[in-house]
Amino acid sequence: MRVVLVCVFGMSTYYVVKAVEKEAKARGIDLTLEAIPVSELPAKVDRFDLVLLGPQVRYKQEQVAKIAAGAGKKMLPIPPDLYAMTEADRLLDLILANKV
Repeated sequence: MRVVLVCVFGMSTYYVVKAVEKEAKARGIDLTLEAIPVSELPAKVDRFDLVLLGPQVRYKQEQVAKIAAGAGKKMLPIPPDLYAMTEADRLLDLILANKV
């Protein structure tokens, strides 16, 4: 499964991505998670199965939802309480629950 995390592309996103990838590997789940800024989503959306929206760019939710819908992709905002390295297991569960 290929998942994109739309964000501002800061350090916190890098650590969240790495923590979720580590959790997926530990569970034997084939998951590719990539973080990109909102501005890159239109050009890259077709490469992914699921679009996640980071809490720090929730104000862009309508724009991201339109881009995802236009490409036939599901978009899911990440709840702020799951956006932490220590919550990688719960964030992975959320991703898997929304597998397309």
